[in-house]
Amino acid sequence: MSRSEFRRRIWQVVARSISRQAEYKVYYLPVTIYLALLWRSTWKTSVEQGGEYWTQIYTKSNTWRTFVAAHVVLWKYILTKASLGLLLVRNMTLAPRLAVDFVGKQSLALQDRFANRVEGVLDSTLDILAQKVKILLKDPYMPISIQVTIDDFVDILLPDLKLAVFTKTNEYIGSYRADVHTKRKRIDRDAVEKSAVDIDDMDSVLDALGDDDDSSVYSDSSDEENELLHFRGIAIRNNGKKRCQCKGLFRKGRSWVLYTLSPYDRTFWRSVKNPYYLLLQAIGLIPGVGMLWWFLVFLLHDKRDEYQLSQFIVGFQTAKFFSQGCFSLLKGAFLYYMCATRDVPHCEVNGPQARYQIEGLFFFLQIVLVWLTFFILPYSEPCKSVKDPKDLYLLDEDRNDRSQAALRAKVRLGRGGRLMNLFWWDTFAVVLVLALGSVAYIVVEQRSWQLRSTFYWLSTLYGLTSLPFVPFKLPVMGALLTPTKATGYTRQGETVIRVITQPPPSKQIHLGTRNRRASSSPIYAQPFSPPASWLSKKLVTVPEDSEAQAASNSVAAEISDSSSLASSVQLMRTIQHMQSSSM
Repeated sequence: MSRSEFRRRIWQVVARSISRQAEYKVYYLPVTIYLALLWRSTWKTSVEQGGEYWTQIYTKSNTWRTFVAAHVVLWKYILTKASLGLLLVRNMTLAPRLAVDFVGKQSLALQDRFANRVEGVLDSTLDILAQKVKILLKDPYMPISIQVTIDDFVDILLPDLKLAVFTKTNEYIGSYRADVHTKRKRIDRDAVEKSAVDIDDMDSVLDALGDDDDSSVYSDSSDEENELLHFRGIAIRNNGKKRCQCKGLFRKGRSWVLYTLSPYDRTFWRSVKNPYYLLLQAIGLIPGVGMLWWFLVFLLHDKRDEYQLSQFIVGFQTAKFFSQGCFSLLKGAFLYYMCATRDVPHCEVNGPQARYQIEGLFFFLQIVLVWLTFFILPYSEPCKSVKDPKDLYLLDEDRNDRSQAALRAKVRLGRGGRLMNLFWWDTFAVVLVLALGSVAYIVVEQRSWQLRSTFYWLSTLYGLTSLPFVPFKLPVMGALLTPTKATGYTRQGETVIRVITQPPPSKQIHLGTRNRRASSSPIYAQPFSPPASWLSKKLVTVPEDSEAQAASNSVAAEISDSSSLASSVQLMRTIQHMQSSSM
């Protein structure tokens, strides 16, 4: 009997045995496949051994040995194929990953080269612009000392301007990488978010299993507090633990105050339209009360963020200039005028005077508050937190840290930027006021109204010395003060990088709004309206057809009377369609 005949009979026996079964079982198919693989492995091994391997084993009447040998050969075959398949699958999954990493590295390298090229062009352009500004500000008949002062002033502002421009340029270029995250980063971020969601679900289950009798003493965290936040580069969540109501009220009050004063998703002009923002800013301008308010704001602020510390110093000094400086100056001048115009002047009673205890306490409190913030500023760090995961490209990762360090090195700035230079100006003002106050205390008679009036005007002078801080309160000038990214507070009181959201459609200026304002405001340009003669010459090319010529002339006249660019374009397309249809 030949081998093919033997194999055919074996398959007939197997098929006949399966067909005789009354009901088909699920395990018949894997058993059949397993027997087929066993037969194939035994036959292939026998062929490799010259057709005598299994015959020699079987003739020794050792059936068990034959069975074990056949299965050993089969499992060798299975393991070999399985390892080869796993290797292929691994290579198939690794190749796209390597390709994505390679493309990402090449993209970063290309972006670095592009950023360096742009920075070089901007650097040379700003240098040329600075020279032109110097020429425009100076006059040939101006004294040499004033010309040198102008040159020094421009040279001092130029590095800050370059740093601000370079930072914004890098952010603008980096924004194009928002959707080019590698697959590994997406997987890691999804895993972190999933783990945070699992933790939150577990906490909610534990809270549901808790005793309901404590609901009057404890309050659960809100859904907004359980929102995933990236704080300092680490994804964290509120763990859902119950807190005392007093702590909950304090946290909500702190979050509301910080979000109202410095929101992460609103511009300055949008914040101005908020009445609570104006109210909180007005409290800081009230003499006396404003000092206590700013002390409370200092306690509420995030003192680890460089940008928030810088903005606190600028805001506090600006409020001091207007309340303690300008307001006290106007108040003192008015009181002097009132007491001087009376029939019997009593400036010792009605004139401006300082109270020793209250004014002295507030004076030293504001000095300590400003100096403490300046001392904390070098130990602060840029924010590494975003509200929305899609804004992760704004984080100061390793590459951005190196870029930021290089930008700081170009202008030789540390933490706080140019604001640290104003610290010495404030120190000089404090020393000057204390020196003048000491002289007045020695020269002027003690406990007299002249001494109290002198202290009043020294306090006013100290408030007016905060004038250099006022320009940096403006939105545009604030970027020149510190090179860090602008930050703000969420509704939960967390510090994140500021990302301004798009305004609603009702707040956007459309073309129709511009046209309505164009008649009353010269700022808005008039919409483009092609002349009828130009349209008739350039677009209408079928003069022999009188009807088409008349239609085109009427359309051109309608365009000349139109005041909307969109309607003009539509009519131009109509003329082209008429030409194509006529041809």
